[in-house]
Amino acid sequence: MGVKRASVRDNGVMQDARKRLIFDTSGLNALADDAESNHLAKSLGIGFQVRISETSLSEIGACSRAERRGQLLALCRHLVHAGECIRPYNWIIGELTKSHASNPARFDWKALDIRGRELEDELTRPEFLGTDGLAEETSADFEAKSEDFEAVYRDARPIFDAIVEGRERERPPISEFITALKADSGSLWHLCGGVYSRGCGKEMDIPAMRVFVDACPPFNAMMLGLCVALFDRCVRHVRARADYRAGWLDLLAGAYLPYCDRFITNDGGQRNSLAVVAAEADLATTICTFAEFKRGLTVLV
Repeated sequence: MGVKRASVRDNGVMQDARKRLIFDTSGLNALADDAESNHLAKSLGIGFQVRISETSLSEIGACSRAERRGQLLALCRHLVHAGECIRPYNWIIGELTKSHASNPARFDWKALDIRGRELEDELTRPEFLGTDGLAEETSADFEAKSEDFEAVYRDARPIFDAIVEGRERERPPISEFITALKADSGSLWHLCGGVYSRGCGKEMDIPAMRVFVDACPPFNAMMLGLCVALFDRCVRHVRARADYRAGWLDLLAGAYLPYCDRFITNDGGQRNSLAVVAAEADLATTICTFAEFKRGLTVLV
């Protein structure tokens, strides 16, 4: 698939016409380990706009092996030359909720500039990124947040088990479960309301929240990622296949999906989870493994 590195005008502003890629950290690891890594990295810069998320940079920075950190950061540095860094998912969601709260009638999620130029500067001339001290601090922070995330669902599991006790066949598939959560008074809207109010300090009723979620794909996608987590950890039978098992950052990365044409991961659970998110949010984003992406890649150089 040859994609020209060209620009088109949109409302008088020059826009990059290349397909936008976001690599999950697992995807970046797979690219770094590929025998054709150097050739692929050069080709990506010509045919695509690669967006490196702050989440991936943080995960790379948390790697305990200095040599591996350096290898991955060098790869990101190369990719950013023809792409850009983007801000963390929580900053994006916070800014979008504030923008909406300030003027709902004129809200436009695409108007938010998500480029992180300070991240690009740090990647190009690192002062903290890649240091052992930052790796230890970030790793400990990730571990604590992961434990907190899992504890929420671990504590909730008995409640869901009690609902279907003696009626195990009534455990719904993931699509039916999400449909139930999205019902008029479904718990999804209460969860969305909590996240929204933490972001902007304001509260909305369910009808207004539904309008906002429809108008804000990044918020919608992130919340659907939490729905997948709830299904996997609380609703799925313990002996059923864990097709949607993904870590907290892997699921919250759903907020990035509207900002790319392809999201590349090397984690099967994340691929399956975000594919559900993309389908439920009606996004055109393709979720694929690194192997799937490489098989379909033919860039003219």
